[in-house]
Amino acid sequence: MSEEITLEEQTRKHLFEIEPKIDLLHELLGYGRFDAFTITGDGFWLAQAKGDLGFNHFMGKPNLSGEPALRLHKEYNALTQEEKRFVVIKLSHLCRQSKELYKLVMLPIRQKHAFEVV
Repeated sequence: MSEEITLEEQTRKHLFEIEPKIDLLHELLGYGRFDAFTITGDGFWLAQAKGDLGFNHFMGKPNLSGEPALRLHKEYNALTQEEKRFVVIKLSHLCRQSKELYKLVMLPIRQKHAFEVV
């Protein structure tokens, strides 16, 4: 009997097929070196290492423009609709903390889907 995989496992597998090397979207979804991120009031990023408690890794302010943004959008656009919804839900807490990340991730997604018939 075949086992069903979760949407998260499916998204992870598909994302690594699209881009095998760990990239910004992989990290943000927890598929890289870190389980989670948070953003301080002044815009700096802190990361929680896998199996660790707390956000003990200072990440600075990541570059969310240019090449990283283009790669993120390429990867996102290659996902299925169901996987895209999963990504939006998973990243929504970070986008509420960072206007820059919101502009990079959520704004283009919302604009693209604003006129989509579901």
